[in-house]
Amino acid sequence: MFSMTKPIAFNQPQVGGLRELAPLPGRARIPWWLAALLVLALMGGLWWFTRDEDPESLVQSRLVGPRSPAPVSVAILLDESGSFTDYDQVRRQVLDQLTEWAPENLRPDDLVTVVSFASDAAVKMPTTRVADLANRPPAYAPTAPGGGTDIQPALRLLTDGTEATKASVSLVAVTDTMIGDADPDAIGDLVHGLGATTMSVITPTGVEGDWRDAFGWELEINADAGSVDQTALAVGEAFAHATGQRLEAR
Repeated sequence: MFSMTKPIAFNQPQVGGLRELAPLPGRARIPWWLAALLVLALMGGLWWFTRDEDPESLVQSRLVGPRSPAPVSVAILLDESGSFTDYDQVRRQVLDQLTEWAPENLRPDDLVTVVSFASDAAVKMPTTRVADLANRPPAYAPTAPGGGTDIQPALRLLTDGTEATKASVSLVAVTDTMIGDADPDAIGDLVHGLGATTMSVITPTGVEGDWRDAFGWELEINADAGSVDQTALAVGEAFAHATGQRLEAR
């Protein structure tokens, strides 16, 4: 006779004759110091990829951050007196960089004007919409007449030639600050008449003096007058000041 054993139900435990199940292996624990090193490495990698780098040229930079919905009208005042004669080509290249950079970083209805000054003043580039800068390169007028350095004629020229717009006016002066007519009251009246909301000055590296008492510019930027890239970047910083944004590398 064959003996038969009763089948065990699926959920019925077996009793006797079976080995107990081996315990499941536990998770390997990472030493605390190794975990700390891994966290530091991850943080370092995150910083490397998100760090802010200083741009090396204006065309390699961009404006970032929110800005007012109102357009801006930036007037660049170029000192073309005798002390800056050797840098005429530098500033021309700076303006070329600006006209390439502006359409990608400013709004189409923003305005740019360039006025040169020495003993007298001249419009180097008439007030131009940024949208138009993208369509055609501007034609630059000759150097301002005279061998002195007077900034008031440039401010008067802007006051007389600026049409009423909704744009907020920002002044950017590129000068060595050796100004012959730096009268605080007269300059203050002219600036007030323009309705300027921000003022920046770009000076050659190492310039010292009491000119700040006469101008009261909000932002002072130093740049090597013989360097196209440094001067152009300084202009970009001034535009960032005008729009309330910041300049960073692309």
